[in-house]
Amino acid sequence: LYTQTECHLGNTPIAFSPLFTGNISITFSYHGWDASLQSQYVSRQYLDNSGSKENLLDAYFVNHLHAGYTFQLPATKSITIGATIYNLLNEKYETNGYSMTAALYKDGDRTNQPEIRNDPRFYPMAGTNALVNVVLKF
Repeated sequence: LYTQTECHLGNTPIAFSPLFTGNISITFSYHGWDASLQSQYVSRQYLDNSGSKENLLDAYFVNHLHAGYTFQLPATKSITIGATIYNLLNEKYETNGYSMTAALYKDGDRTNQPEIRNDPRFYPMAGTNALVNVVLKF
């Protein structure tokens, strides 16, 4: 039997709201060549509003590296060939998930605050991976 139960958790964090996020990009261009390093940091965050450490996504810091070359051929304005390596340092991290939460009453007694049980599930991100791209401009 399932019923909806109201639980008062007090002052808790907002789900999926890290206190800090930051991005930085360093770009270099020279005679048709371009390269960039992008870094992203996201502080820890919670899967839900319970504030439970079980439902905590750890902070992560990832780097991506891009390089490309642009040149001209007859009948085109330009052709760019590039490659990007994502998660350059093969960081193991999760950015999403969910928590199945249940309120359990001792002996079915609904007059007392229930025991809250969490079963968090996390979605891991891909390790190091790459993308090659070609852009034709006419």
